[in-house]
Order: sequence, then C-alpha cells, then structure tokens
Amino acid sequence: MEEQQHWVKVTWKLSDPVGMSKTGRRTVKAMTENDNFKNPTVPLATVTTAANRVDDAIANKKNGPMAKQELKNAALAMRDIVVKQADYVTETADNNVTIIVSSGYEATNVTSGKKPAPGKSGAASLISGTSGTVKATVATVLYAGNYLFILVVGDTFPVTVANGQICVAASAKVYFINSTKHSVTFTGLPSDVHVTVGVVVSNTTGYSVISPLATTSTII
Repeated sequence: MEEQQHWVKVTWKLSDPVGMSKTGRRTVKAMTENDNFKNPTVPLATVTTAANRVDDAIANKKNGPMAKQELKNAALAMRDIVVKQADYVTETADNNVTIIVSSGYEATNVTSGKKPAPGKSGAASLISGTSGTVKATVATVLYAGNYLFILVVGDTFPVTVANGQICVAASAKVYFINSTKHSVTFTGLPSDVHVTVGVVVSNTTGYSVISPLATTSTII
C-alpha cells in the first residue's frame, strides 16, 4: 500500500484576516524554541509584526477608504507569510504528522479517531495570588487531550520527560496538576519563593516535550 502523504492543511482564508492573524500567532508560539524548525523561511518576529498589522487594520477598518485598503493589504501580506511558512513546515516535516502539528499548523490526511501527538505548548502565563496560589494558563494546543502543569519551587527545573516517564530530582519540591483544561491554579504553595512552571501536552497517541519555562514569585 502506498504511504499516505501529509502536509500542512490550508485552514485560512483571505476573507478571514482574524483567522490568519491567529494562525500566524499560533505558529510563532509553537515554533519558538522548537528544534524541528531552526531556520523558518519567514522569521518569527516578522510573522508577529504581520499579525499586529492585521489586528491594527481590523481595529481601524471603519476609518475611511484608506483604512479599508490597508486591511486588504495587511491581509494579503499575512496570507503570503502563512503560505510561505506552511511550505517550509511541510518540507521540513518530510511527511511526519507529529512534526507538522508541532509547528502550530494542522496536518492533512489525519484519520478520524487517530489524532497525532500534540505539539509543544508555549510558555505558561503566570499570575500570583494571595494565600500561596499561582494561576497558570497556556494557549490551547491542537489535538491536546491533557495538559500536565509542573511547578517547581526554585529557579531550576530538574524535570525531564522521556519514554512516557517524568523524572524528577529527589531533592526537588514539585507540584503537578493534570487537566483537560489549559488553565489551572496551584494552591498551598510556600510564600515569598520563586517558582518555575513547565507544561507537557498529551493525548492517547503521545505527548509533547516540556514547554518553554515560565517563572514568578509567590506573594508573602
């Protein structure tokens, strides 16, 4: 049987500049510090600039003919960028669905009920609250089933993930929350300490590498 081919799925439309902007931002988060994509065709900073231009143009679209034209121009530029980056991802992934998905794009020819492993999450956004609480939130990840939030007390993160196992240094003080939601709140933490948070995303097919780390301090 001939091997099924996979490439980036076209999910954006010129008539939906908001969707294209979201696609661009999602790929920037997914491809940042992603070893699969070390030399993207379009620099990630350029993608972010283009998405900002689209968002600004949408906000100003009612300010006359020139504003409407700027939205058209911004949308065309955004489409050109997401297409070029999609071509780069398809070529780099070399028919590997997991690598395609790790870029923040969707993949073609994914059999229903057989989702690929999810890609890496972006760094968590952290908010420290009173009574030793820290709220951690990440953007939703395509094909995610669960989000494992890992909080370590201290500035180091002695946690690794390999072969489906999470390994933690014996001396580390670690808190885990496994959730189907992409936002959780840690409670009962020591006051006035630095904490570091990483996230592993998984589904029934597999799991991601640990996300970029985020740090904050608990409140006294």
